[in-house]
Amino acid sequence: MLVTLGSNQDITAGASQTFQYACNSAQKVFIRCQDPTGADSLDGHLTIQIGSDVICNDIKFDGLSLISLVNGGGKSNSQDTWFQVDLGSHVLEPLENLYVTVRNSDASNTMSAVDVAAVVN
Repeated sequence: MLVTLGSNQDITAGASQTFQYACNSAQKVFIRCQDPTGADSLDGHLTIQIGSDVICNDIKFDGLSLISLVNGGGKSNSQDTWFQVDLGSHVLEPLENLYVTVRNSDASNTMSAVDVAAVVN
């Protein structure tokens, strides 16, 4: 099922925000960042963690969005970016959660309208 972890979140310059969800398994994570001024939608870095296992460690949005674009979905430009990260199928142990952290690497601009969703079971 598709669940929303965060919607329309603003992440200030140099800050990060972690979204979490308790589930039995995780298959995909979807990220979208829209910036009407065109300054910062690609300035993010993504970390995905399941329990204490790091699946994706601080990878820049630019690269992730281009890989998603090549695989048949996503968009990559400075005003509007969205992409998916395919995790395969990770089964979570009891008491483990899915953690998705978005870090804004820009020291002067706020990332606007960040949405995070995941396909989980």
